[in-house]
Amino acid sequence: MPDFKENAVILIPANKMTEGLFELCSALADFPVLCVDAGGDGLSPLPSNVTVISPDSVKGRGGALAAGLRYIGEGDTYAHCGYVVTAEEGSRAEDIVRLAREARETGGVVLGSRSTAGVSAVRRFGRKFTDLVFRIAAGKAVSDPMTGLCAMPKETAVQLAELPGERFEFEINRLFAVLEDGAAICEIPVGASSGGFRFHPVADTVRLYWSIFLGSRSLKYLFSSGLAFIIDYVLLVAIARLLAFDGAVELVAAPAAWIVSSLTNFFLNRNFVFRSNTPLLVALPEYYGLAGIVFLLKTYVLLELMVRVIGMPLEIAKLVAEVVFFVSNYFIQKKFIFKKKK
Repeated sequence: MPDFKENAVILIPANKMTEGLFELCSALADFPVLCVDAGGDGLSPLPSNVTVISPDSVKGRGGALAAGLRYIGEGDTYAHCGYVVTAEEGSRAEDIVRLAREARETGGVVLGSRSTAGVSAVRRFGRKFTDLVFRIAAGKAVSDPMTGLCAMPKETAVQLAELPGERFEFEINRLFAVLEDGAAICEIPVGASSGGFRFHPVADTVRLYWSIFLGSRSLKYLFSSGLAFIIDYVLLVAIARLLAFDGAVELVAAPAAWIVSSLTNFFLNRNFVFRSNTPLLVALPEYYGLAGIVFLLKTYVLLELMVRVIGMPLEIAKLVAEVVFFVSNYFIQKKFIFKKKK
């Protein structure tokens, strides 16, 4: 490996050899460049600063990025490199250089926020909508979460090689991973760019938004809490109406509904929402300590107040009580009960 002036490796997945790819790699002569042949037809000729790998079973951009990151992390080929910049065939060399140097100066994750100049109205709308959905799901504003231009420390980058996502959803999963790790993220404006990988409007959109759902702890918590609430609500009202004696809610319906719904909520939160490896015998008592307090407050304080004192119908009072305790439950479980991650 020749000596390079820059200590960042540039990772470019490519479907086929193009003149633009050759010119881009030539303009990056001060950097080692790793091109991943995702098309299987070979990438040559390329300048001497480029290494080409042709992994098996690469199905898209995400798979090519993962293969490239694994290669970078193995052996000593890029031992001198402290940073990795992922780019596209259509990226501008000057943007790649800016990202690499910004990452080196800040030590964090740098995203290239692509210009929308010359982009069709349909694509602009799709990008803005995806930006909005990601902001809601992640709780952080990122102006271009789907950007293919990203720079970060090599140690961070190679740890992301095993993330799921064979196609465009890999970038979303990568972004969720660095956010969850607490990495500092900044964005710099870059020119419009495109890669050689075709975006399938239906299939790739489904993959993308499914990845956003799976990556968003708050959306998954909303799902698990919503399911537990439906179970609790239906059982509470059904048992109360079935028994129909004074005190049926407090003595039978509420406890029975709570036991079933809370167990459902516990296992969903532990294994799906927070992906915690806190031992079951530790997490379960902690969870039920919290759940028990919340249950007592909801059932014997709030519900009693709203139903018996205010005269509110049980069905409405139950909805109000659930909303009151929803947010506090999330933060307590996140910080104290399911704090250890898988």
